[in-house]
Amino acid sequence: MNEQNEKKTYSNAQLADKEYYARPRWHEVAINERSGNLNLTVVWGVCDRDGTLGNFDVETGAETPLPDGMDGWEAISKTYLIAAAEEAQNLAKCRGKDIEYLKDVCPKTYRAMKHILDWCPGWDPKRAMWFTDCRDEFYATIVRVTCVHEEWNGRMRAKAKWTNPRDRKSAPQPDTSAARAGIRSHFGGFFDVAESAPAPKSAALPPPPPGEPPAPAYAATKADCWAAYCRAVPSKDTTAWFNYIKGFGKAESRFTPEDWWKLKEEIENPMPF
Repeated sequence: MNEQNEKKTYSNAQLADKEYYARPRWHEVAINERSGNLNLTVVWGVCDRDGTLGNFDVETGAETPLPDGMDGWEAISKTYLIAAAEEAQNLAKCRGKDIEYLKDVCPKTYRAMKHILDWCPGWDPKRAMWFTDCRDEFYATIVRVTCVHEEWNGRMRAKAKWTNPRDRKSAPQPDTSAARAGIRSHFGGFFDVAESAPAPKSAALPPPPPGEPPAPAYAATKADCWAAYCRAVPSKDTTAWFNYIKGFGKAESRFTPEDWWKLKEEIENPMPF
């Protein structure tokens, strides 16, 4: 065979299911023919926190060597909702309004836009094609994605389960003084003993090593998730509900408010197949 006519076959090494820094390698803004939703699809390439392509550990910064015979690391894909089809008429009435105006008029679109702005703060939400028109700015965006693998058309593909800003910060702790005072008053001070008990003495510990701060403490309840599920599955068939719960790998009784929030996001914005 003529060497000039030979086609190079590229082999990409599979990533582990964990969190990575990543930046865009390809994208598309389009209306989904089946749902009518306006979506942003991004193919992410893993990198270090400064954008150098490669498989780097988020915590230590160490690079994982590429296996012999491989040309690169597989990409991670994700489709993000920009605007919901069922809110198109209401969205048309919001022309000229600020994005905050959408909060009650187009709540699903509002939440979707705010999520994209969380990891891509440079986006102008009134310009759906900003990602293409301002490609250089968009492709310089570095995020943190949590990779999971799912089977699609007989192949295991890497999907971004969560997307967060590169330098995510922890949410401030809420002021619970009013709640504590109300509890003490309503129950006659019964809980004061438990709350005021001195902490057990222990040896002084060295400060923890530096590292990335935890993800924002978003919160939701089981009722919030069930309401979102009923909207997504009008028949209220619980099969998919229990599959969602099972996917978290722990008992429902151990779910935190942030777990419920993540589940709600997954129900409202399922991965495309």
